[in-house]
Formats: sequence, structure tokens, C-alpha cells
Amino acid sequence: MARRILWERPLDIFKLIVAVILATALVVLPLRPGAETLVTAAPGFVQPRSGATFGGEELRALEGTAEPGATVRFFDGEKLLGEATADTQGRVELPLPTPLPEGPHNVRAVVVDKNGKEVAVSEPVAFTILPARVSPVTPAITQPAGGAILEADEATTLEGVAAPGATVQIFEGATQLGETTADAEGWWRFELPEALAEGPHTLRFVVVDEAGREIAASEAVAFTIIPAATPVPTPAIVSLPAGASIG
Repeated sequence: MARRILWERPLDIFKLIVAVILATALVVLPLRPGAETLVTAAPGFVQPRSGATFGGEELRALEGTAEPGATVRFFDGEKLLGEATADTQGRVELPLPTPLPEGPHNVRAVVVDKNGKEVAVSEPVAFTILPARVSPVTPAITQPAGGAILEADEATTLEGVAAPGATVQIFEGATQLGETTADAEGWWRFELPEALAEGPHTLRFVVVDEAGREIAASEAVAFTIIPAATPVPTPAIVSLPAGASIG
């Protein structure tokens, strides 16, 4: 019986073509329905930076970079802060609807696929939120007035205005004379521990934040201290003996 030649029958050639097409499809097409190309580049942070500190409402948004079109989720520890999509330039931003609470924070950015599966994660970024800073309203002095001439015993109290609750430091040159706090209406008062020396004086007033950083300062105020007036003795009436005359 003669051996059959493989290529002699059209059916065998058809089977071979089908086999080649199937093999190609297995290589080119996804291995499973819904599979997608995974983003492997790790996202990064532009804002905030590690080690940064912010006032209570200074940090308004988280900003970073990722693959264009990537879906990025931002976490503070295990808490999900929100989700954003990187633009065509690879920039991604998440506005914060409410300020982060005071204290230390540790955030990370996570890229997820369309099924919510994590495919890339940033390095963690640690920073601190400080208490909200006092509005830097320029402090001013109301007493003594600039150019005033005061007797030594009069220059014992300084008064002025600043933002409500502001911490005000009083300086003469580089010497700090003291510190006080403005009340709820913005008025502050400072009793000098010692009377100022006679002669010219120039003071300035500085508002500082909780970390002692200067955030506002007054114009310099100059005045002069003169010696206290010598009290004039009160005349005394001396009783004269009966019948005595004056002069």
C-alpha cells in the first residue's frame, strides 16, 4: 500500500493553516478576557516633600507624577484620601476637600488598574501639619506714641494691637524685652519688668507663630525718657504764738 503524502490533500493544508492562525492568536491576543497592559512606573510626589511642615490650612492639594492616564489613589497611612487621573503630561493632583488634621502624616500614591488592583506604589512621604498660624496682621503700638517724651516713671506699660490671639514679642534693638498675647479683640498690653532708662528708645513689635518664626513686624517706634520731675514740697502753715506779728 502506497504511503500517503501529507501535502497531497487540500484538507491537510487547510488544517495546517488553521493551526498556524490559532498559534498566532494565542501569542498576540490577551491570555484572558479583560486583561490590560499594566503600568509599572512608580508614581512620585511633587508636593508635599518628606520632612516638610505646613500651617493648618497651607497644604491645599497633593501633587505628583505618574504614567499619563494612570489612575492614582492617595493614602494617608491606611486612609484613602481620594483618587485622581494623571494628565497627558503625567501630572496628577488631588485637591484636599478639608485640611489635614494637625500632627504627623505619612502619605503614599498608588497606581491601580481598571479593576482596582495595585500595580505601582510611590515611596512614602512623611510631613507634619502645625496648628493654624495666626493671620499675620501687622502689630502696632498705641502707647507710647512715636515721638513722645515721657518721664521715667510714666514709661512702664506698652499697649497696642495685633491679630486676635497673636503672640507679640517686644524688642529694643536685638534685645527682647518680653512677650505677650493679643486678646480676642486684638488688643495687647505688656507691663515692663523694669522702667526704661532715661534717654532715647526705639522699639519694634513682632508677631511669631507657634514655632517662634516671625510672620509680621511693626514699624519702629521712637520716643524719649526724661528724668522724673522733682516733687515740689507743699507749703506748710506754722501757727504763730498769740500776739506775734509777721515782718
